[in-house]
Amino acid sequence: DWIVLLDQDSRMSKEDIEKMEQFILKEDMDGMLGIAAPAVEDNWRVPKQQKVKRKDVVITSGMFLKLSAFEEVGLFNQELFLYYVDYDYCLRMREKKYRILQNMGVIMEHNCFDDQDTKGGYKVNKYTAIRHYYSIRNWLYMKHRFPEEKAFLEREKENCKGRIEEMIYFDSGRCKKILALLFGTLDYYRKKFGKCEWKFLY
Repeated sequence: DWIVLLDQDSRMSKEDIEKMEQFILKEDMDGMLGIAAPAVEDNWRVPKQQKVKRKDVVITSGMFLKLSAFEEVGLFNQELFLYYVDYDYCLRMREKKYRILQNMGVIMEHNCFDDQDTKGGYKVNKYTAIRHYYSIRNWLYMKHRFPEEKAFLEREKENCKGRIEEMIYFDSGRCKKILALLFGTLDYYRKKFGKCEWKFLY
């Protein structure tokens, strides 16, 4: 048995869900496929012959999750609350030797940004202060929880660096967001997880 998770800002047609069901039947012959996922609109540009992609992590939305694997791995980590909850779960799934595969033949529409703007021809993803808080706090958690996942950590370090650079160079509300990064870092080292308690960041 499988369950599928979808965010409110994602769309999959009935036909796409049926394609994913056929994909799972084909790829789970050994019973060790833990998560199957469609491509999302931001990362579908791959060679046409590449129909299956082995992944270390995928986002929650569009995730087809094997129920028996879910029972073995356990619940999502609610202490992270917002950012990296899905990636944490995927890496825990990999610790149990389950595979994560992406079906590049199915593309899900998904909007993962709070706001977007264009500055000098450069597309900028504008994150809220509270997202910056969770991003830095939970990235530090991931860095120390999964030190063996070197490729993932290096990629996410660059993503985190990119978000900070975009905010500093292009965002007019950068002061509050810099504070969010500082307080997120502080709370990680204080081991303060769950929902952010700093009201001024909302």
